[in-house]
Amino acid sequence: MYLSVVSWVALLLEGAAAAPTWGTEIFAVKERHIIPQGWTRIASLPDSHLIDLRIGLHLQNPDIFQRRVMEVSDPSHARYGQYLSAAEIRSIVAPSEQSIDMINVRLPVRKVETILNTTYSMYGHNDGSILVRTPEWSLPKHLHKHIDVIQPTTSFFRLSKHTVGAKPERGPIKWHNKQWWRAAPNDSSIITPCEINVVCNVTGTNSAGATVTATTLECLRCLYGTINYVPKVPQRNMIGVTNYLNETQKRSDIKIFLQNFRPEAVGVADTFPIINIANAQNQQGSLDADQLDAGLNIEGDLDGELAIGISWPTRFMSWSTGGSPPFLSDLATPTDTNEPYLEWLNDVLAQEHLPQVISTSYGDDDA
Repeated sequence: MYLSVVSWVALLLEGAAAAPTWGTEIFAVKERHIIPQGWTRIASLPDSHLIDLRIGLHLQNPDIFQRRVMEVSDPSHARYGQYLSAAEIRSIVAPSEQSIDMINVRLPVRKVETILNTTYSMYGHNDGSILVRTPEWSLPKHLHKHIDVIQPTTSFFRLSKHTVGAKPERGPIKWHNKQWWRAAPNDSSIITPCEINVVCNVTGTNSAGATVTATTLECLRCLYGTINYVPKVPQRNMIGVTNYLNETQKRSDIKIFLQNFRPEAVGVADTFPIINIANAQNQQGSLDADQLDAGLNIEGDLDGELAIGISWPTRFMSWSTGGSPPFLSDLATPTDTNEPYLEWLNDVLAQEHLPQVISTSYGDDDA
């Protein structure tokens, strides 16, 4: 069986047979998915189109791994808190000896279509997004148990920011009256214990004279239980956030936020690690007019400000993930079809030590 999988990889790299068969074995559908609502097939692909194929091999012992995760997360279990190391996880779930490592390969679309007995097309969304996908793909039956997933195929997931429509303020802040905002409790020592009805019931008047409410950092700290909480081992714990779509945490913005709302944590703005993956941009300088208009770094700043503001003095870090290889627009692919969440996942899975908490604010519509 090992030779069969290796031979299939050789097929990927060197060429594809004229017919979708493997010896005497006929291909069988591995995955089929209806085209999600809002998407329409708009065009075929030229022979020159290239696909960056990711092939995820079957992991062993999923039941054992799930049981161990539940045990270390259960305060009543003897294994509570005995978290698995990366090496221990790999020893449980690593692919069988008949399989090989994760496969990443770039191939012409016609070759991929022959290998997977499928047809790729260009699909357009109502919002103007374009993806190259297929509604189903197949494998030789004896390879089904070795391969769990191949992408891009049937997934129409797209990364999107949750601050859609947000724009930076121009000039003096006018949305909320500065006086009532500053009147909100900012010293956790005056709230013992934390009173949600006090710190989470902040109202004021906007520039139009209408009454508005606001969610303050103090309210979030109250809800998360971090007011007056002293971490026992802050040097061992860490929280991380993910950035995509050329977002990052701009240190000067983070510093301004912390100076106003967590002055005791302001030093973190200059020291937290930013890990760049797959040609990511780490835009720390001034933004040009187009970047400001697009709201670049609003999502990244908000994620970092809240994570640090809520959890300090727990350590903080961030990842910024770009596309790989760098996106080049052409007739077949006028918009970026890279899948940076896979780039991020592959990178972090190769690390021995990761933050205990990883937060992401990116997602897509359920369809």
